[in-house]
Amino acid sequence: MPGVGKTTLVDHVYNTVKVDFDAAAWVTVSKSCRLDDLLKKIASQFGIAVGVANTEMGSLAESIHKYLHGKKYILVLDDVWVAPLWLEIRNVFPTSNCMGRFVITSRKHEVSLLATQESTIHLEPLQAYHSWVLFCKEAFWNHADKQCPLELQELARKVIAKCQGLPIAIACIGRLLSCKPPTSTEWENVHRDLDLQLAEDVIPDVHMILKVSLEDLPYDLKNCFLHCALFPEDHKLKRRTIVRQWIAAGFIKEKEDNRTLEEVAEGYLTELVNRSLLQVVERNHTGRLKHCRMHDVIRLLVLNKAKEECFGKVYNGSATGAFSVEGVRRISVQGENLEQLSRSGATHLRALHVFGRYIDIDFLKPILTASNLLSTLDLKGTRIRMLPNEVFDLFNLRYLGLRHTEIESLPEAVVRLQNLEVLDAFGTKLTYLPNNVVKLQKLRHLYAWTSGISVGGVKVPNGMQHLAGLRALQGVNARVSA
Repeated sequence: MPGVGKTTLVDHVYNTVKVDFDAAAWVTVSKSCRLDDLLKKIASQFGIAVGVANTEMGSLAESIHKYLHGKKYILVLDDVWVAPLWLEIRNVFPTSNCMGRFVITSRKHEVSLLATQESTIHLEPLQAYHSWVLFCKEAFWNHADKQCPLELQELARKVIAKCQGLPIAIACIGRLLSCKPPTSTEWENVHRDLDLQLAEDVIPDVHMILKVSLEDLPYDLKNCFLHCALFPEDHKLKRRTIVRQWIAAGFIKEKEDNRTLEEVAEGYLTELVNRSLLQVVERNHTGRLKHCRMHDVIRLLVLNKAKEECFGKVYNGSATGAFSVEGVRRISVQGENLEQLSRSGATHLRALHVFGRYIDIDFLKPILTASNLLSTLDLKGTRIRMLPNEVFDLFNLRYLGLRHTEIESLPEAVVRLQNLEVLDAFGTKLTYLPNNVVKLQKLRHLYAWTSGISVGGVKVPNGMQHLAGLRALQGVNARVSA
């Protein structure tokens, strides 16, 4: 079942034992994963460079086989949907003069048949005792004894019963109640909301719990959460990227306590984690959140909510079926074929996030021309070398994401983007910034490190000191002006 704890269990074991192996890799497969993309992910996670020379499947397979030969290695394939996938890639891995261990998680029984019976674990929902322990841990996480008061125990058992032993549901409802005063009245309100969802759902499941948690979010926090669902399935959400995009989108408002917008946004992210709506993937050495992830069960629900409210939609580039952009304000492109989207006549877009690596720039141009309200354009990871001129007509643009693209230069026309707050050109092929960048007075974040340069940085023009609003400046050469 989704949300029963498969990935959580394997993640714990993996992080415990991977130090005993010469090579370790964790790859999330997902339902729509293609074979060539899977091999690229596996190679990347093992630390094998994926370049022009080995992008073909045969070359990738050979590189992986050669790298693992003679090593003790472990590979986790998380969320495998079809058994033939393993049958197609198993010969990639060497079996002689090495020791390989493979762990597969799946919701599908036929996938589990790939392993011998003694090597298969079928996870069941939690029994009553463990459900109670988990609930108390989440609902009373800020209490010293983490115990449920006697006057709330009957209500607590009613709430837990609706979770059907699913850890993800118990954790979410527990964290929701931890945000409420511990009174019978407040808990009765939550229980009543659960009953209403149960009456509406044809098949009561974890979604019932998650809907209540979603509807409980304050307006601004809800927008931030909906935004997180626009990233691809199992995508690692980087704290700094999320914070910058929330601010550029206008989701973050100044507070009376003199906190910066960045501090308010980071507080929102922490609250989503505390509510168990986002999962922590990694923290830095000080314990500060670095990467998080949205569980795929939660993501599907949130995407449906985003679609209902015209907040945003995912476009996968499929040639079959019509893609409607009517009323949609944000689009996440998770395919490489922009042709259908280019003809859609999108005119109300506020944000365009492109995750396809190879896109036709000519199909991008009409989208930009029609979207004069666009405030966020994120092209991170795409293989484009030059921005189309249409970008510089986007007067409302606040966020321009060019990270890890192959952009080689920015024209002086960048000065027309007078509302730009974030210019992220980290890991591009830029060697200098245009003179007019110093006239972008609203810039808050500027990243411009050049891929392949180990010493020095991107050259910047004179007058950078006039960018008084900058809160982050990274990757520039502080000694040399263009």
